[in-house]
Amino acid sequence: MSVSDEVPTVPDGATIVGPGTIERLPELVAATAARRVLLVCGRASLEASGAARILPMLEAQASVLRWDEHRPNPSVEDIVAGLSVAHAHRPDVVVGVGGGSTLDTAKLVAALHATDDGTDAARTARTIETHDAGAQRGVGLLLAPTTSGSGAQVTHFATVYVGTAKHSVVGAALLPDRIVLDPALAMSGSAYQRACSGIDALAQAIESLWAVGADEPSRQHAEHAIRLLMPAVVRFSREPDEASAEAMARGSQEAGSAINRSRTTLPHALSYALTQQVGLPHGHAVAHTLPAVLDRHLHASDDSLTGVTPSEHRRTLARLQDALGAADADDAVVRVEAIVTDLGLRDPDRSRHTGIVAGVDVLADSVDPVRLGNNPVRFTPADLRRIILAGVGTARVEPGPS
Repeated sequence: MSVSDEVPTVPDGATIVGPGTIERLPELVAATAARRVLLVCGRASLEASGAARILPMLEAQASVLRWDEHRPNPSVEDIVAGLSVAHAHRPDVVVGVGGGSTLDTAKLVAALHATDDGTDAARTARTIETHDAGAQRGVGLLLAPTTSGSGAQVTHFATVYVGTAKHSVVGAALLPDRIVLDPALAMSGSAYQRACSGIDALAQAIESLWAVGADEPSRQHAEHAIRLLMPAVVRFSREPDEASAEAMARGSQEAGSAINRSRTTLPHALSYALTQQVGLPHGHAVAHTLPAVLDRHLHASDDSLTGVTPSEHRRTLARLQDALGAADADDAVVRVEAIVTDLGLRDPDRSRHTGIVAGVDVLADSVDPVRLGNNPVRFTPADLRRIILAGVGTARVEPGPS
C-alpha cells in the first residue's frame, strides 16, 4: 500500500476495470497462493449481480467459505460474527463482493482478524471505539463492489455501529490489495437501488470538493467524478447500459478516492440519523439534504465561512459550478435538485416526509460534529432544521439568524 501526503491510498495499478472483469477474481486469488478464502458477500447480491458465476473457479483455487450473515449498516455484532467465522476458517485472503456495507464488513474482518477471534464482543467494541484499524493486517484483502455508489473499495475507513453510536474506524489495513471494478455487476439492482447508490457517489464528490479537509489531489478526483456522474446517474437508474454503467463505476471510484482524502460533510452527517430514525436508505438520506446544503454553500456570506478564506471558497465553488456544467450558483442548485427529482427521491411517501417533519428536532440534534466541522460554512441548529425541512419542499434555504 502506498502513502501519499500521509493519506493511505490504494496502490496505482491495483484496480482491474471493465465489463466481465469479475471473472478475473479467481486469478487474483491464485496469485496470492491462498489456500483458504473467506468470501464476504451480500445475501442476495452475489447471485443477482452475476458474480456467483465465479464460485466454481474460485473453489478450484482454494477452500472457500461463503459468509453473508451481516446486515446493512454493519454493527459490532456483525463484525464479531465475521471474526468468529474467520477464526474458525483461518483464511489467507478475505474477498468482499457486494455493496458498501458488505465491503466495510469485509475490510474490518480482514483488518481485525489477526488480533481478535470474535469471542468477546465487548473487546471488539472497545477496539472499534478507538477508531484505529492499524496499518497492517495478517490476511490478504480483495474487493469487488456490486453497486456504483459507496466507493468503499478505495477508502481507508469503514463505518460500524456500536449500539446507536456510529463509528468510523480508520487505518491503512482497511485498504485492499486489489480491486475488481466490473460495471456490469451494478446493473442488476432495482432502479431505486441504482438511484440511491448513484446519488450517494455524486454527493461524495460534491462534498469532497468544498470540504475543509480537501487538498488538490482530492479536488481533482472530485471534479473528475462529477463530470463522469452528472450525465450518467439518471440514465443508469432508469435504463442502464454498458456506457452509463462504466461511467458510474469509474465515477464512484473517483468519488471514493476523493473522500478518502477529504472526508464527507453535512449531507452525509445528517444521513445517518435519517437512516436510523426515519428509515431512509443511505443514498436516499444523503439526497434529501444535498440540494439545500449545496445552495447554502454557493450563497454563503464571507462572515459565515470557517476553515477557509473567502477567496479559497470562491475558487472552489467556481470549480464546482464548472464541473456541474452550471451557468451560475442558482443553476447549479437547479441541476442537482432536478437529478434528485428525476431519480424519484422526492416522492413524499417513499421519502418519508411525514416522519421527517415530525422528527426534525431530533434529526437536527444528531449531527456528527466532526463532519459538521468539515464544512467551510457554519451551520447553526436553526440552519440544520431549515436544511432538513427544505428537502420536504424546495431546495432554496435562506440563512437565518444565528
